[in-house]
Amino acid sequence: MGYSAALAIDHAGSECFVCREQPASPYEHKPPRPHVAPPAGTPRAGTPHAGTRPASPRRVIVTTPVVEREVRVADGMALALRAALDCIAMPLARSAAAFVRRQGWCEFGFARLDDHARERFGRCGRWLRDLALLGESLDRLPGLQTALTGEDGGRPLGRVAAMVVARIADPESLQDWIMRARRLTVRELRVEVTRARALATGPPEGAGMTETGSAAPPSPAEPAAMPPPDDLESVDRVLVRMAVPAPVRAAFDEGLDLFRAVEGREATATSFVEALVGESLAGPHSFENSAAAGEGFVAADGILPAAATTAMVEDALARSTERWRHLPVPGRGAGEEVTASGAAARALGYLSRLSAVPGSGDAVDLDRRIRALIALEDELETALGRLLADMAERGAWGRLRFAGVGHYAEERLGLSRTAGEDRARAARALRRFRLLRRAYDSGRVGLEAVLIVARILGDGATGPASEQAWVERAGEASVKRLRDEARALGLRRCAGSVATAPRARGTLADPAPLSDADWHASLRRVRGTTAERIARLGRAALGQGALPPDAPLPAAPDPSTCLPCSPDVFLRLRLPAPLAADFAAAIDARRRALEMLSGSIPWDEPWPDPDAAPSLLAARTFSIRCRRVPSWVGLLALLEDFAATWDARDGAPVRPQDLVFVRDGWRCTAPGCTSRRNLEDHHLLYRSRGGGDEPSNRAVLCRFHHQRGEHGGLAACAGRAPLGVVWRLGRHGIGGRFLNERRLTQDGGADESLT
Repeated sequence: MGYSAALAIDHAGSECFVCREQPASPYEHKPPRPHVAPPAGTPRAGTPHAGTRPASPRRVIVTTPVVEREVRVADGMALALRAALDCIAMPLARSAAAFVRRQGWCEFGFARLDDHARERFGRCGRWLRDLALLGESLDRLPGLQTALTGEDGGRPLGRVAAMVVARIADPESLQDWIMRARRLTVRELRVEVTRARALATGPPEGAGMTETGSAAPPSPAEPAAMPPPDDLESVDRVLVRMAVPAPVRAAFDEGLDLFRAVEGREATATSFVEALVGESLAGPHSFENSAAAGEGFVAADGILPAAATTAMVEDALARSTERWRHLPVPGRGAGEEVTASGAAARALGYLSRLSAVPGSGDAVDLDRRIRALIALEDELETALGRLLADMAERGAWGRLRFAGVGHYAEERLGLSRTAGEDRARAARALRRFRLLRRAYDSGRVGLEAVLIVARILGDGATGPASEQAWVERAGEASVKRLRDEARALGLRRCAGSVATAPRARGTLADPAPLSDADWHASLRRVRGTTAERIARLGRAALGQGALPPDAPLPAAPDPSTCLPCSPDVFLRLRLPAPLAADFAAAIDARRRALEMLSGSIPWDEPWPDPDAAPSLLAARTFSIRCRRVPSWVGLLALLEDFAATWDARDGAPVRPQDLVFVRDGWRCTAPGCTSRRNLEDHHLLYRSRGGGDEPSNRAVLCRFHHQRGEHGGLAACAGRAPLGVVWRLGRHGIGGRFLNERRLTQDGGADESLT
């Protein structure tokens, strides 16, 4: 539907704008019909006939499309919010740089920057490291700040392009790279920077072209503390969506958790997909010589979008519009017709008091300043997310000539694609959950917690009791625990044993937060746990029904009588484009292998292996019914192979202290800590003070929280394991007090009870 406005004008001179929907048509703008003179004696329109009642005033309807104007106004509002965000970027970057130099996260009792950024800032560690790099570059490259905001008279670079330039430029070549950044798309700029760094030179030939056309000689670029080339992320990322049954989605989460245990860290889903692809290449079902490999994308059912076409479409849009020359240049009156939003006005009014000395103070001062600036940024980005979601619903990207919200955020607003997509996704989710939206707007719940809770509650009708319970849990629990509960609920939902909240207003029963005992029980990990869980989830995908975790695994069903589940959820992954293509090719190669194996036996003969893997049984079921084996079966087979390789029961011999490690899930029990390596057995009551070796007096800690935390004064823990251990993080409790990953005091409150 396209929106149009009708201007009604009567003889009295009154005007009224009526907004109505009219069906879009390729013939919307028809040429005017030629004027034909009416026959003689025909009364003119609008004049009364003789002897009749005077007609009502004539209404002339002039239809004018307003969607284009509404989209342009929304674009101006987005640019106004972007300008306010650019002003916040300066003090935020300098404060982040000072915080990273001081390693301030250690003072708060966190072992690594990523944990502190996630739990206290509500951001990922990559965000904080990028800001720190930008802050260091602002002191080394004074002209970069004015170029970022457009105060030098040119088009504002934005954060993304400024960070790319900061990784390559030195004071001599800065202006050349700024000019290059203003003439290229962000993707093209990354390619040029990668090429220049590979050649260990400055901008490539033509990079320093001045406005008069003269070329400036390239200069060597070797900035201090240059990050590794992988941090450039010169490879495009695409959002891959695969339609799968809910048990297969839960099986992917179980495999990811196993991968993190193997890696010994909080590895990303991208790394896990790389491992799955590597296992596929090393196995007998490699896709290296498959026809699907090397095509750039696989048009398999349920896998969206075509990864290789993303860059092609965006490059074509940039060329066809001469880098969006039809739009107002940001920073040059693009948003003058739009009054700044209330969020932007409040943020800019409060910013001057926060940014007086952005890089001064100790770790506590820097943490407090960063959190205050993040609160302002969240307010602006929340408004921006709602605006982006509304623009997407109005079809703004096609009208503005962008490929999507991520493309628009990066090229037009100078923000990262992830930030734009996540904010728009959160805005759409918050429309359904009123209580969660209030908590988010007030700052009690962060962005990642919102996305986790929205995923748990799902797309269906949710009762207020369940939503309120999850809002309270998100406000008190660490992000680490929310992730644990989301994974555990996914497993229990597929097993048919999800705890539910009371019914309200006739809605269906909704999942309730886990108790401390249930949450900790879900962490228990013995050898073979993941392989068994994936097998149960595969049986559930076959339609075998609920399989409680404690019950023994029943005999495999007959493939001829199975009723496999239909895909009802999406597995969403944001992957580099080449990896997305390889992932799709690996799934398709595994699916083809299962299809050939299941079809090797006539359909009317019984299957010889009753204990076959669920993926093979599913492929056999589809083969018997002469249906194409779906892609989710290939994904399930990849997960089964990974679990069989890395979670075999006949692994290393069991040690006496493994009982405590198994109970605590083979990871550090400190609040917010994601460490899974360098684990040590800690006695809560020291043996020198009479403590024993019973499991209730022992907890698993990483080396940092054991040696620098408990024994170094950066953290303290006391109580009885596993559910009665009270933690104090940071010196004098500046990181807060926790029990079972739930906060007991407000952050920053001092507490000496554990000293």
